[in-house]
Amino acid sequence: FVSYRSFALVEIVECAVCQATVKELDELLVSDQMLDHITEYADRICDALPAKHYTQCDQMLGIYGVSMLQQLRRSIGREQVCVNIDMCSAMSTTLLSLPEYASGEHAIDEPVEEEHAEKKFATVVGMNECSWGPSFWCKNEANAQQCKSTTYCKERKLGFWRETA
Repeated sequence: FVSYRSFALVEIVECAVCQATVKELDELLVSDQMLDHITEYADRICDALPAKHYTQCDQMLGIYGVSMLQQLRRSIGREQVCVNIDMCSAMSTTLLSLPEYASGEHAIDEPVEEEHAEKKFATVVGMNECSWGPSFWCKNEANAQQCKSTTYCKERKLGFWRETA
């Protein structure tokens, strides 16, 4: 039995690792203009995070790296990328930072005070339809608006816009 407090802490850390990973990916994208071979850059990206989060970062890039890259290339905000792939709650709109970055301490390992813990519920990855990618976003106007991808779909004449062009 895992306590709710521990589960909430894992979700917060997961979101922070996602946002730190997206930040590093975004900076690498700007500096290197990398191709879609995101896994080749995983070591370079994940090395920028605290060592104890390397494996989580590497796994996240293996699963979501291409989606993260595509979203960043479409100028979707760093924070929104993690929301779109269900690694962060839509309610947390501010960029989280790993406590190690800010203080040099390992605050993530400290117990969370019950009164300060955000009440969150588990969601299955992929439940957010916007994390499904362009095939969902561009299927129709409603989906494009829901996922804030109308411009992306129109410019590339994908899905619904292919038929109307």
